[in-house]
Amino acid sequence: MHECMSLDLTFAALADPTRRAILARLTQGEATVGELVRPSALSQPTVSRHLDVLERAGLIERRRDHAFRRVSLRPTALVEAWQWLGRYEAFWAGSFDRLDALVRTLPVPEVPSMSDDADRELTLTRDFPVPPSVLFLACSRPDYLRQWFGPAGYPLTLCEMDFRVGGRYRFAMTGPDGVQGPVFGGEYVAIEADRLIRYTNRFEAPGAEEMVVTLSFEAVPGGARLTHHTRFASASMKQLHVGYGYTQGVGSGLDQLAALVNRLGVS
Repeated sequence: MHECMSLDLTFAALADPTRRAILARLTQGEATVGELVRPSALSQPTVSRHLDVLERAGLIERRRDHAFRRVSLRPTALVEAWQWLGRYEAFWAGSFDRLDALVRTLPVPEVPSMSDDADRELTLTRDFPVPPSVLFLACSRPDYLRQWFGPAGYPLTLCEMDFRVGGRYRFAMTGPDGVQGPVFGGEYVAIEADRLIRYTNRFEAPGAEEMVVTLSFEAVPGGARLTHHTRFASASMKQLHVGYGYTQGVGSGLDQLAALVNRLGVS
């Protein structure tokens, strides 16, 4: 009974992508709660609730170090889960052996060589029933950005912009709990009216990695296509942000952008 309860807690904790991203970060070494908050759009209380679940499952441990709460990985529960899964190894091992025998009989196709760029890049596209100029306007003015940027329920409550090449910006979002998240920002490195906006993006914390975001606007039949391209500093940075819900957050923001540009397009 104790083993079943322990496994229930472990697998329930691992079922959430945010908690898996936290564990992935902790494989690199212990971290403070603040360091776990910075890569995400989540507030500290929200991350703390995820840490409560992980701690109850025995996957992490927390200790106080002067003014900081430090979090480290506790792999015992993962070992227990792995041992439980190991009981079924014979079933999938036999399948893998048969798969290996099959693929050895198949011809080997020519695969073009690829760089590691794909491991640290993410591209999303969305079509809108408005011209590129309307999309560009919605992405270049703070009064419009406050209406759509970020996931639904996490509005920009800090939005400082100097929209020109070489200009800088500072953003922060506030979640449903009313707590403002960490400040992030960067520099506008390329701007082409109605065609392109490129900017750097990082959290305002020592050692925070930097990503480069490019918004491209292209005329298509019936409107315009926005391509949102992110180049992360490393594959591990991409993995961490995607685990924290980066893709869903950008998609949610684009949903809100669609509602805004529809209003702008008819005004």
